[in-house]
Amino acid sequence: MNVKHTLDDSKLEEKLAPTEKEAVINKVKDIENWMSNNPNAEIEEYEAKQKEIERLFNPIATKMYQGGAGADPRHGNTAQQQPSGPMPGVDEVD
Repeated sequence: MNVKHTLDDSKLEEKLAPTEKEAVINKVKDIENWMSNNPNAEIEEYEAKQKEIERLFNPIATKMYQGGAGADPRHGNTAQQQPSGPMPGVDEVD
C-alpha cells in the first residue's frame, strides 16, 4: 500500500478530514525517520512498523472509499454495504 501516494490523490482530498491526513502524514514521517535510523533492524521490526501505519490508515481509507470524511458505514446506501445474494463458499471460488 502506498499511503503517501493515496494521500496526494486530489480526488480523495475532499473526502479526507485535514486532521486525519495530518495524523497519517506524521506517522509516515515518524516511520521513515525510524527506518533511516535503524537500517539494520530485524524484519519483524519493519513489519511491526508497517502494521502501525496500517492500523492508522486502513480505517481512514475505508471511510474515504465508502463516502467521505465523517461517513458512518452503518447509515446510507445499504445496497452497497450488503451482498445481493449468497456469498460463495470456499470450494466455489477459483
